[in-house]
Amino acid sequence: MTPTVIQRLREAIGAVLLDVPAIVEAITAVEQELAAKDAEIAELRKRPTLDEVEAAMDAVCARWEGHDMGKTIVLLAVIRKLYAEKARAEAPK
Repeated sequence: MTPTVIQRLREAIGAVLLDVPAIVEAITAVEQELAAKDAEIAELRKRPTLDEVEAAMDAVCARWEGHDMGKTIVLLAVIRKLYAEKARAEAPK
């Protein structure tokens, strides 16, 4: 098993410095923040990709053939734009 960032940090600091309460608190805070980010990433991975959303919208558009396609096209364009903006905002930097 690969050591976690926190395990490597603890090893680098050594047992002597781990007796200092402020250092232990700082490491604990970092560990909690990393756990929160891991949970956030896991939640984001549950969401559909932009390609999946576009495929679903194309399927809806195909089923609605014969309806007011002008409104449908505008609606799909707005949804695509909003989803693309959201995907860019959430993309790893």
